[in-house]
Order: sequence, then C-alpha cells, then structure tokens
Amino acid sequence: DYITITSNEGLDNLFQMLGTEMKNSINDTPVIVVSQRIADHAKARGCRQVLLADNASDQAILSALCDALGDT
Repeated sequence: DYITITSNEGLDNLFQMLGTEMKNSINDTPVIVVSQRIADHAKARGCRQVLLADNASDQAILSALCDALGDT
C-alpha cells in the first residue's frame, strides 16, 4: 500500500479521520508527496517512509510510485 498526499491539509484530514490505532499503521505506510514542504510536514506527523515526487503532476507521482515499486 502507498498513500499519495498533495497538501498538508490533506494529510491532516487523513489523520483526523483515522482512529489512534490506524494512525500508527499509517506512519509505517509509504507516503508519496509532491513538495519538500509536505515531506517535512509528513515527517513531523510521524510518517517514517516519505517519498518525494519531482513535482505535482500525475506523471511525476506515478513515476515516484513506479520507482518505489522498482518498476521504472
């Protein structure tokens, strides 16, 4: 599983919707983000596997996912 986050607010909303137990599992799930600012925010929220896409385009996000899966 991977999570794609395109804004700090989206990440905050995800954490708010999840219960405490799910928040802990989310922190172990790889998160693909579209900016360094969001990467920093995700790490501050406890996400341990943060992957930075080159930009916010669909292609860049897909490329980051493929890279993470080893399917370039």
